[in-house]
Amino acid sequence: MAGKRILAVFVPVGLCTVLLWNIVYAQAATGVTVSITSPDNGTSVAAGVSITVTASAENCPDETGSNITYTWSGPGSFSPTTGASVQWTAPTSPGDATITVTASNEEGQSDTDSITVKVVAVYRMQYDQPEVGYTTITDTLYVKQGTAITFKALAGPVGTVSPAWPAGTPVWGGEATGTGETATVIFNTRSSSTTDFKTITAECGSSKVTVNMIVYSLAGTHVADDNFQGRSEIMYGVCELVDLAFSVMPADVTVDQMGGLKWTKVTGKGGLRDRDGGAGRYTCHIEADKVTLRLTIQSGPSKNQHADVTLDVVAPSGTRMERVPGTNVKHVQGWASAGIALNYWLEPKTVSFKYVKFGEGACETNGNGIYTNHLGHSANAFGEIGGGNSKDGCQVKARDYAWSGKFRPWKQGGTLTWNIPTQYYVEENGRRYPIDRQTHQATVQPNGKTKITKSGDHCKGEAAVGSPTKEY
Repeated sequence: MAGKRILAVFVPVGLCTVLLWNIVYAQAATGVTVSITSPDNGTSVAAGVSITVTASAENCPDETGSNITYTWSGPGSFSPTTGASVQWTAPTSPGDATITVTASNEEGQSDTDSITVKVVAVYRMQYDQPEVGYTTITDTLYVKQGTAITFKALAGPVGTVSPAWPAGTPVWGGEATGTGETATVIFNTRSSSTTDFKTITAECGSSKVTVNMIVYSLAGTHVADDNFQGRSEIMYGVCELVDLAFSVMPADVTVDQMGGLKWTKVTGKGGLRDRDGGAGRYTCHIEADKVTLRLTIQSGPSKNQHADVTLDVVAPSGTRMERVPGTNVKHVQGWASAGIALNYWLEPKTVSFKYVKFGEGACETNGNGIYTNHLGHSANAFGEIGGGNSKDGCQVKARDYAWSGKFRPWKQGGTLTWNIPTQYYVEENGRRYPIDRQTHQATVQPNGKTKITKSGDHCKGEAAVGSPTKEY
């Protein structure tokens, strides 16, 4: 390597002394210099991976016959250990690795050069949790089927600022594909059991991290409190009570493993309580409604994923009447009179109305003859309704009685018609809600024979004046 010798000369000039610099270039002593040309200092290298390291050396001055020998040293291994270009295998443990080369010539002169590279390993994996950010994975993840999750590999060494990943790393495997710091996976295939793991792997050289996942399906379930045989699975009567739960496959995945569950109401009215832990209690609205209830995962990789159920809440659509089997036509002997006992049923038959009450409202009289000035029908007290029955519908517990009244004299005859409104009643707000109307009709002939009908001629009773007195 060339050197230079500097000579300083002081020259007096008058009263001043001037310093002159005389630079004299001289031949340096014979020697060797070396530098590592590849890789660059600070390069990231995957743990356990082999790369080519190269050095370049020269004699100063160039001398023929002065061969240079290169010797390599440092952590990891070299193959071979001598030569201008050799294969270096990085250690399997991450951290800084200093590579040194010594160049020597035939005269016994030598020089050294060193670089420090970053040996990088993947030592941890995280997932992007909604509303939380990247969360370190320490155990099996439980993922709802259909969830898209972004995974992130962390580069070691641990406890330092993460070094840059070597080109083309990490390499993703298992359910994931590609290279780079992150990978996004959509889990469409459900685990058949809680030992049927879906895996995600991230590799950097000889280092590898594996994460196990159980992929489950989740559905919200609902069962009526009045769960009679043959009832609708999607329709509920006004004010019905509905128990909410869930179905998960594999069946032994727990609520905690899923990240917690909570029911909420998305659309519609009605009341929802006891909503946590996957269980809930919904009270249907007091009027017809369409309701969407949502079961939402509270935390973890599938946070905010949900399962919806939609319920149709229906009000009574109509009433049906039949005479009570085995009952008599009521009659008072010597009077124009007739009466029958009836049962009411509410429709549709596939839901329950046991949580509301039933009654008849008031209406005016349409009458002639002996009924010309007859009083109108008065609203009656509301009574309880029995449980559901898919064959007949919900039966009103109390009997209804259609009575003509009793008349003497009866020769004028006459007809009375009541178009009676039927109603259901909600105790929560004290309101009546209309259902339909049933026609009550009484007819007295001039001979006193009396006929009573309600809801049509299939519910009728007749009695002559001289018939014996009978109760229903």
